[in-house]
Amino acid sequence: YWELNCIEECVPRMDGVEVVWFDHYFYYDDIEQPDIIPKTILESYKFNHSCIIKQKEWLNGMLTFQYSSFWFGWHGMIDFNHLKSIHLKFLNQVLHEDHYFAKLLFAQANKIYVLKTKLYYYRQRANSIMTSRDNPSFENTPVYIRKIYKNLNHDAKLVKEFYRSSSLLITACMVYQFTQTHQDLPNIKLFEQIFMQKLKSWRNEILSFPEQYLEFMFENTLQRINFLEQNSCLHLLKFISVFFSDLTIIKNNLTKDQIYLNQILENKDKILTTQTNQIYNLNTTLENKNQLLIAKQNLLNFQNH
Repeated sequence: YWELNCIEECVPRMDGVEVVWFDHYFYYDDIEQPDIIPKTILESYKFNHSCIIKQKEWLNGMLTFQYSSFWFGWHGMIDFNHLKSIHLKFLNQVLHEDHYFAKLLFAQANKIYVLKTKLYYYRQRANSIMTSRDNPSFENTPVYIRKIYKNLNHDAKLVKEFYRSSSLLITACMVYQFTQTHQDLPNIKLFEQIFMQKLKSWRNEILSFPEQYLEFMFENTLQRINFLEQNSCLHLLKFISVFFSDLTIIKNNLTKDQIYLNQILENKDKILTTQTNQIYNLNTTLENKNQLLIAKQNLLNFQNH
């Protein structure tokens, strides 16, 4: 929930910017508070004071502080005219929908007012969508996803994990689609550099599920993304196809590494063989010398008698 003076703090700072980005507290409601409260993203940027930044400064901060994810929604104010002009909205029935929204909002904002004041309490409680992953049940599953229980063997944990992974796949696809259709945006290459690896990891997660469910999972995900935006299916398929080219690159690199490793092992083996032969020859020489010494000693003993 917001502080009482939240709107009064934000409105004057909206002049000349598309977004006001303020800070927040973590509020643990009847759940155990961690020993170390995590830093907010805004705190990680280490701004000395509230200020206006440009889009590239936001991206450079993500790069500097090694953030590959970014979310935004409840801890800021947005120019509604700007929101309409870029046709941006939250993805319906998708978990972590603030990741998609945040990336596209900030990537298309010219100026952002960074307000260091904490004006929001981010409440974390038991049985919320975010915390129920550890204890999934039919009851704490969103209503719109319950219909797939029968397709996933009525396994609450499997349903929850699939819902999360398919949501991340949809988010990854939609952000990927944005990058493909907005190549003329300033700093789009920097945007891709920061986020693309994380998007690919989200895409790949769904492949970790049991094989017998994969066909249903892909079909369901395609239906959901088609519901959001019809043309997105083509980008989803393209994004998935990129996965196989990535695999080929990885496989080729592994093959090269394997060849190099085999060469190293072969060379080491040759060295060991040479050293073994040298040791064997040395032992033979020592044995011969030992036999010679014994023979000489026997001869001396015979002469003394």
